[in-house]
Amino acid sequence: MTTNKININQVNQKYGYIRVSSKSQESNSSIESQTKELIRQGIPKKNLRIEVGSAANAIHNRPVFQKLIEEELQENDLLMVTKIDRCSRNTLEFLKLQDNLFQRSITFVALDIPHSNDLATNKLIATSLSAIATFENDRRKERQRQGILADLYYFRPNDLPHNRKLFDQFLVDSRSQILNYTTTRHLSLKDNTREKILKINRRSNSFHYRVYEKHNGVRFELEIKKRQIKLVQDYLFNNQLEKFEHELTHTYYQYSERLFPLNNSHTDWVVDFIRRYPEKEIPIYFLVTSYLENRIYSQEEERLFHLLQFLSFVKSLNLNPAKDCQKYLIKNQVYYLVEFSLSQFFQFTGIKISNHYQRKKILSYFERLQTIHPIATYFSDGSFKSYVIFPYVELKKRFDKYWRIEIAMAEQLYTFPYPFAFPKSFLRYQHKNDLRLKVRLIQSFVRKDQKKTFDLEELFNQVSVSISRMLQIKKEFVQLLKELVEQKFIEPELQIIYKNGKQRQIILEELTLNRINRRIRYVKFNEIIKNKKY
Repeated sequence: MTTNKININQVNQKYGYIRVSSKSQESNSSIESQTKELIRQGIPKKNLRIEVGSAANAIHNRPVFQKLIEEELQENDLLMVTKIDRCSRNTLEFLKLQDNLFQRSITFVALDIPHSNDLATNKLIATSLSAIATFENDRRKERQRQGILADLYYFRPNDLPHNRKLFDQFLVDSRSQILNYTTTRHLSLKDNTREKILKINRRSNSFHYRVYEKHNGVRFELEIKKRQIKLVQDYLFNNQLEKFEHELTHTYYQYSERLFPLNNSHTDWVVDFIRRYPEKEIPIYFLVTSYLENRIYSQEEERLFHLLQFLSFVKSLNLNPAKDCQKYLIKNQVYYLVEFSLSQFFQFTGIKISNHYQRKKILSYFERLQTIHPIATYFSDGSFKSYVIFPYVELKKRFDKYWRIEIAMAEQLYTFPYPFAFPKSFLRYQHKNDLRLKVRLIQSFVRKDQKKTFDLEELFNQVSVSISRMLQIKKEFVQLLKELVEQKFIEPELQIIYKNGKQRQIILEELTLNRINRRIRYVKFNEIIKNKKY
């Protein structure tokens, strides 16, 4: 900045106000350059006030500035900013501010405008330039409103030469669904030697969607403009960028959901979004989990289940990490310290403690969480970073004789939007075979495909029990399937695959205990994506 140093020695206290419009500017040079210039002009570092927010907002919506004006500035003090628009881009708001300061004999200095020791001259200069700033701001916003357009897309990798027929059929099926189930009538499906592209709506409509091949993949591209963009544009103008992005993203996915068949591999990314962000809030007593594509061995079952159980419990606490948890940073890895009573955990999981041995067992429960595989990030040069998921666990008895747990957990697990949630009966197990059944059923469900396969042969091979105990396992299996059907997690139609290759279609009500035998290899069922009864 090329401003000359201004004589401000004949005042009491000297304050500087620094403002940036958005959080993305907090770490850049804007704050640093304003700070350096104000200190160079004689403002003590302790009297600098920094705020993130738009100058177009009223002063009462900028708490740092409001406190500075109303509580800190006193008679014969001085307020300095590097530019006049750091204070306000609204002429009326600025006039009110200026009158307030002048009536209290507070000197106002903006380094980007001429400064005079005559208050009347200063007032005239500042008012004129503030009006110009307001005009420019209004004109800029009007241009944005007229021309703003959001272009969102999802790129799905696809080996098109080998999946050409599948992609062609997907476009045809999508066109049929749009014609049959939406009011959209402006469709075109172009097929030529260069490309195949499905266009939905005219280019001039609020929504204009295109699906086409690009770089060995499929691009789902949506232009949002006019009336639809006006619904969210104020978030952008008010620098609420996260909210703006959130609303646009949800609009994009919800519109994609309406257009395309969800039982197709080309829309697995839409299905994943629906799973992670259901319309209804998941109740407290549910078991949450992510995708489990790898094989789970018998010795890992209990540790995996305890991890899912604990993550579900933490979710049920409904904590606000910014307010309710201490935050720790190790290098670039964020951890949250979660604290809760042991009785809360017992109530959630249904675990009952009746003797010293069982109490020691529950303590080892939390110790084993620290043996979970760490988070590893690999780089192209072969190097890697590794972070422990639960680096710290402490059990302590308070003065009121109640046990409390403190556990630090990686931010990724704390904030992760889990795509699957299972009913309350999945939260706990009664015995080892009950655990095995539930883990195997969970694993068969938490895959990307909507058609699920439960390996009944593998379960029977791992279970060595009496006939009466085997009957109990079969009853529990049928009961769990019934619960999933009742809560609309799965369709009631089942497909039975026998070891000899034969197949049979039945409904769940026909799956009697006698029909569940060692001749069956697989039981297949279909996931219901929407309208689950949480």
